[in-house]
Amino acid sequence: MDLNALTPEQLYQLPAMAPPPGIESNFDNPESIAYQAIATLSIFLSVMVIAVGGRMYSRLCIVKRTGLDDWTAVLAALFTAGLAGTALYQLNQNWFGPHTWDIRLVEFISPTYNRLIFVLTILLPVASFLVKISILLFLGRIFPRRASPKTGAAIYIGLALNVLSYSALIITTGVLCGPRAQDLGQLPAQCEPEVRQDLGIATACLNAALDIYVLVVAIPAVLSLQLAPRKKVGIIAVMGMGVIAIVFSIVTLYYRADGSYRASAAANDPARTQMAPLIFTVLEPIFGVITACLPALPALWIELSKVAGSSLRSLLSRSRGASSFSLSRTNREYKKSAYELRDQSKGESTLMSKSLDDRDATFTHDTEGQYVAPHEFPTQNDRYL
Repeated sequence: MDLNALTPEQLYQLPAMAPPPGIESNFDNPESIAYQAIATLSIFLSVMVIAVGGRMYSRLCIVKRTGLDDWTAVLAALFTAGLAGTALYQLNQNWFGPHTWDIRLVEFISPTYNRLIFVLTILLPVASFLVKISILLFLGRIFPRRASPKTGAAIYIGLALNVLSYSALIITTGVLCGPRAQDLGQLPAQCEPEVRQDLGIATACLNAALDIYVLVVAIPAVLSLQLAPRKKVGIIAVMGMGVIAIVFSIVTLYYRADGSYRASAAANDPARTQMAPLIFTVLEPIFGVITACLPALPALWIELSKVAGSSLRSLLSRSRGASSFSLSRTNREYKKSAYELRDQSKGESTLMSKSLDDRDATFTHDTEGQYVAPHEFPTQNDRYL
């Protein structure tokens, strides 16, 4: 079909792909599972923001010292947030999630859609690169090259591998899929879906390989530290969070590299079947940033525990002080009333001059429930004061 021969009204009524027999396209209220991806990405993106905020608060306000790894982690979080934000926007626009035949063709040929596809493609390797650089720089602070020559050399090799491999991937992506004025908002002809799939496979392979390299460097280095076994286990458990990122890389690689899945997804329902790879693609750098921030959070936890303990002790102290003040005031008033009632210098007290009908109001109960006259109130030395 020649799309150029169609009027805008006719083009607007065309689905992105023909529906199966017996099914009509539903453009206005399509069935979509995009909400599942939106909820998942939003939750983990929020956790990432909290982790980064906790790391920077710990470094700036508690430790009062920052390093290049901290600012690299912030930069990685910004690019990862941009990646997640782009994916969330696409999901909110129902570009992923509904059946493909429930999406208008004009959505997939719009300049906005194609530009955001390029943004998604280019942000992934940039975010992944910054995450790994941040972790390696952190390891470099713990294991300086002069103190740990082998570990230091492995860290520098990892940094060099990251710079070279991701730079090549990012440049290739920009050359093949970068928008050009002559393309009128469309992706370049050489950036066809198969090329983007191949770039995704390369990114997933690179992410998995370098994630494994970082873990192989980090875990033996931590085991060599002179720490209590419990602390070593804790640090290794934190580093083990990186295993989740590796799993995401492998799952994404499966979706992108499996020929049968790619063929069925492209032929059957790409807008829906490509949603799972999209989720794993975004979650991988999110978990990478969280892993990079976890080692800095114990200092924040200790500080918050101190503040909470101090606040609780202060609250309890004020509560006891208020109770003591209230009791003391009550006793003073009680004494004052007793002394007034026992004033014999005038022969009788003011209260005793009241009428007989008001006499009951000038009495009080003793501890045994019997009435006692005002002149029989206990003295200051009695046990009730």
